[in-house]
Amino acid sequence: MSAKKMISQVPVQNSIPQTQEQGFYQVQAVVQQNIPQQGLPNVFNTAQQIRYQPSNKNKRVVAFVLDGIFSAVITKIITVFILSGFHFKHASMSQLIGFLLVATIYWVMLTMVMGATPGKKIMGLRIVTANHDLNVGFGQLFLRETIGRVLSALPLCLGYLWISWDEERRTFHDMIAKTRVVDFR
Repeated sequence: MSAKKMISQVPVQNSIPQTQEQGFYQVQAVVQQNIPQQGLPNVFNTAQQIRYQPSNKNKRVVAFVLDGIFSAVITKIITVFILSGFHFKHASMSQLIGFLLVATIYWVMLTMVMGATPGKKIMGLRIVTANHDLNVGFGQLFLRETIGRVLSALPLCLGYLWISWDEERRTFHDMIAKTRVVDFR
């Protein structure tokens, strides 16, 4: 219903408000008549009720390879150009710091901002929570991308291979962080 039609249906003594206050009350009456008693629908709750399809295993592999290439290049740039000015006792220390910076910035922060890493975005994937909420928190992503990935890789990469047997196509780091990777196109 158009706003003009709603306003014209409101019983008013004078069709033109005499004061600004009277005009406010006329508009308020229209709004109150046209909003259901239960209130406006909560768009955030309805968005959480959407069930996304688990991602394709092959898409995840390609996304992982793309992200591996992107993050390796970024790590190399950080260790060579930024951390080379610092004198560490062990050369591996700069690589470790570079890895942690990339893990935090590339794998966690980009996922928080974009909903996925660039490789996942290219493949049309997104990370959601276990209950399909689009907003995955920093702690959840940090756990997934650091400790979770290490645990996925430890027993002969069994955690990564687990998507072949899990009906929801989750890896160990998805299960640990209570996340899912879903198709999002």
